[in-house]
Amino acid sequence: MLRRSLCLVAFAALVTPAWAADPVVNSAALRPMPAPTTEAFLLRTAAANLFDLESSQLALDKSRSSAVRAFADRIVADHDKVDAAFDKAVEEAGVEAPAEEMEPQQRLAVRDLKTKEATAFDEQYVLAQYTNHVETVEMYRTYAASGDNPRLQKFARDVLPLLRDQLAQVKKLRK
Repeated sequence: MLRRSLCLVAFAALVTPAWAADPVVNSAALRPMPAPTTEAFLLRTAAANLFDLESSQLALDKSRSSAVRAFADRIVADHDKVDAAFDKAVEEAGVEAPAEEMEPQQRLAVRDLKTKEATAFDEQYVLAQYTNHVETVEMYRTYAASGDNPRLQKFARDVLPLLRDQLAQVKKLRK
């Protein structure tokens, strides 16, 4: 019994650092997100889009890293297309467009980014984009699978590959 307990403790010690290395993804993986309501999906989508745009525009102004600037440029370009598709989906779904407003933690992140320079800015920007994309991909995945508005489910399904690709790109920037 003692030997078995020691083996379990040793195993936990080996795998815990791997889980701890990426707490955002692992906490999301451990707690599957239920599909948000249409209202919550719309509000969170608008907030995530606004955060992506504002923080990426800051990156284009402040970053000295060509890789970070390329990612920020892509985010701005992609969101121009996604915003048009979002507006069309909202209209076709017959729902009211949400006010464009960031969530409190997103506003704080943008405020914090404004105070950063050079490498500190790049690290904080990449972390903020990574966190935002992990949460957004999970929200889109769950809404696409079981949201309560078929037209917005289609929008989520259509945009999900782009969001996953952006997440993959920002993951590379974290390394």
